[in-house]
Amino acid sequence: MSVFVIKNQHDLYLGKQQNWLSGKEKNAVYRADHHDEALNYLIEMNAKDISVRGEIIQTQLDEKKQPEIEVSQTGIDAEAAQLIAKSLETHER
Repeated sequence: MSVFVIKNQHDLYLGKQQNWLSGKEKNAVYRADHHDEALNYLIEMNAKDISVRGEIIQTQLDEKKQPEIEVSQTGIDAEAAQLIAKSLETHER
């Protein structure tokens, strides 16, 4: 079975919680059964943040029913930066 995932210009995948992920946690990545469903979601995301340049990628599910996607090394760094920024915000309050 194939599904559609959304990837942005920074090689991050859209997560189910409307956040951007590297793809190492495949179960947290947003997926749609139909291309038009993924397209509508991408348009919604772009309406919230006009800097998003996303693409819809069709991929197969693996034996664990998770999308077969490559983990983005850039994305891992971006995730770490997001965690650090959130941590700093919490400590500044």
